[in-house]
Amino acid sequence: MLHRAHLAGRQKMVDETLDSDDAEVEVKAVLVEHFGCQDEQLIPTAHLRRDLGLDCDEIIDLAAFVQERLGISIDADELMRQETLQDLIDYLNSLNE
Repeated sequence: MLHRAHLAGRQKMVDETLDSDDAEVEVKAVLVEHFGCQDEQLIPTAHLRRDLGLDCDEIIDLAAFVQERLGISIDADELMRQETLQDLIDYLNSLNE
């Protein structure tokens, strides 16, 4: 499991521009592949903790997987403020603005 200190240390940048669909596709793929979520659970209003059953450590792990796939830097404190799947996707998309 990764913790906040590990997440901050795993930052990398790429020259590519993050497409708004990329964040949604990658987050959903990680949730299915690594956390056993079902596609039908992954609706915009799905609560990360309550509906998808992720705990704080798993949310940090989710961010680490997404960082690697998208080549973006995610702030752990800001990440923990995201409540729904759509909140998380909107946050990730905002990193490219």
